[in-house]
Amino acid sequence: MSQIDKIITVLDKSLKALTYRPKTKFIEPKCDISIRCMRVNYAGEIAAQGLYLGAALVEKTPEDGFYFEAAKEEFQHLQWCGERVVTKGGNVSYFNPVWFLGGFCLGVASRVAGSQYALGFVQETEHQVLRHLKKHLALLPADDHRSRAVVEQMIIDEESHGQEAFLKGAKELPWQVKLLMEKMGKILTGVSEVI
Repeated sequence: MSQIDKIITVLDKSLKALTYRPKTKFIEPKCDISIRCMRVNYAGEIAAQGLYLGAALVEKTPEDGFYFEAAKEEFQHLQWCGERVVTKGGNVSYFNPVWFLGGFCLGVASRVAGSQYALGFVQETEHQVLRHLKKHLALLPADDHRSRAVVEQMIIDEESHGQEAFLKGAKELPWQVKLLMEKMGKILTGVSEVI
């Protein structure tokens, strides 16, 4: 893929992520815990779009295929989470463009630091996301089968992304970077739950 093709692809995918709106309607009994969990997951998927597309934009090797493929799966997660939020009577976070931009900048910066660092960033992100998804699985009501099925599939996919990054040579990130990532994740979670 030429650089101009890559730029066009990244712009197209970025616009799709930022302008996507779930088409389902409020048809299930309202459940605040399900709405909050799936809203946060939606915001996380918006940030993941930015992360993968930012890294893909500056990737100079065929590894850009890994980032584009992961972004494709993450977009499917975004659709699932958005549909669950709306079906339960909620709305997605107003801060989603901020999460996308933050993820995009981190994706670019991690790749500029080196291919193995970008992969390490993906691996650590997926590690932290898995902890978060497992927590949500425990919080979701037992009778919200659809939301639980979405989160269970996301866990499988996120484990796969992290494992693939590891197999491609992900470099272990410094503990300070991991801690900063965790703190940023808490901000995303806290804000997205309510706004």
